[in-house]
Amino acid sequence: MKKYSFNFEKSKKIYDDNSCNIEVKNCYKNIFYIAVEHMKKIKSKQWRITYGYVLSVDNILVRHCFLLDEDDTVLDPTFFSVNRRDIKNRFFYVSYIFVNIEEYLRALQKDGNNAGLYNYLEEYDKKVQEWASEHDLIVIS
Repeated sequence: MKKYSFNFEKSKKIYDDNSCNIEVKNCYKNIFYIAVEHMKKIKSKQWRITYGYVLSVDNILVRHCFLLDEDDTVLDPTFFSVNRRDIKNRFFYVSYIFVNIEEYLRALQKDGNNAGLYNYLEEYDKKVQEWASEHDLIVIS
């Protein structure tokens, strides 16, 4: 599993620019909305739609959806809908990255338009569970 770091400034800007459409604890819908609104950045791969896990507290990984930028840093606008503390170094993330918007839209269709993609990413989620147990982490999906 590759670990990624949180880009506080870019994430905050995305949140501020889209805050009227960002919902608390609704990361899948939030990223879908941002992808639609910023399709040019998604298509050019400046931003990549990413499903994965975030280390939230202590040793607990929580399933999550976010973006990766061209520098492979995490853009997580949902973070600011829940937590407005000035945390510059957010916990690490591990992920499944969609190569392009077409792959993401096919995955949505295959999963019955369920933005959580639980069925589509079932095998990936199992691998994360195995990896987490090897690293003394607890996974919450």
